[in-house]
Amino acid sequence: MLSERERQELALIEESLRDDSRLAASFLDVHKPPLHLRRRVVRAAIIAGLLIALSGLLLDAAGLVFQGALLAGGSYGWWAWRGKRSAARWIASAGPHADPGETNRST
Repeated sequence: MLSERERQELALIEESLRDDSRLAASFLDVHKPPLHLRRRVVRAAIIAGLLIALSGLLLDAAGLVFQGALLAGGSYGWWAWRGKRSAARWIASAGPHADPGETNRST
């Protein structure tokens, strides 16, 4: 059984959940592209690969240099080979959606 105070708290929580309709509508308005088409993700993978390679150079670890170069090169290669073409197709497709390079500035 809930006390009167707990019922009031529950009612306040339920009311605040109902008031989030604007937030829910913002998620439905814009369809984001798949993760591999977002420029930020690809750039982050390239930067992470370069940082791994640099740390491998500083630590004199050849395997780490190789893994970092592989990550950076693979990410750039993916973007050059597949990402740009798919992103252009995504932008040209019908329906409301965000540009793959566009960031969500409303949050």
